[in-house]
Amino acid sequence: MPVCQGCGGSFDDQFKFCPYCGRAKPEPITINVTVTSNDTWEICEIKFVRILNKGMPFRTESVFEAEAIGPQGRYVAARSDKMEYNSWGANNDYLYRATDGGREKDRSAYAYSETDQVLFLKQKTQPKLDALIRRLVAEGWQPTGGGKEWYSEKFRRLVKVAKG
Repeated sequence: MPVCQGCGGSFDDQFKFCPYCGRAKPEPITINVTVTSNDTWEICEIKFVRILNKGMPFRTESVFEAEAIGPQGRYVAARSDKMEYNSWGANNDYLYRATDGGREKDRSAYAYSETDQVLFLKQKTQPKLDALIRRLVAEGWQPTGGGKEWYSEKFRRLVKVAKG
């Protein structure tokens, strides 16, 4: 069963739209690529990275980061706009726990990351992730599938070899 990227609800594969929020089910991306044995590829995967704010101990910023591996080693291919976490609970893009004052949070608005143990507020984080993916595709990265987490898309890009 597909899971809606908008609200997190799961629905039957025959539906073209989420019955809970009305978001269209994404169509699979088809990419035709001719690969020869001499081709060299670099790869990247989107990860969630926390940036500790030393000046404000109750506030943390984070980004989605496309970590790449190419012929020259590891590097960051691109970063999303920053996401904010405030331990006081105001204007959060993500949360560290699933309760709010002893009450269970409405999970339909969140996507949970088992690896990071974070609840992402999809309304705020999904546009930042989508913008990062669009940037990678514009820079020639080809989607190759998802990773373990809901945000961890994987890509590859043909390495341009200088002719000399």
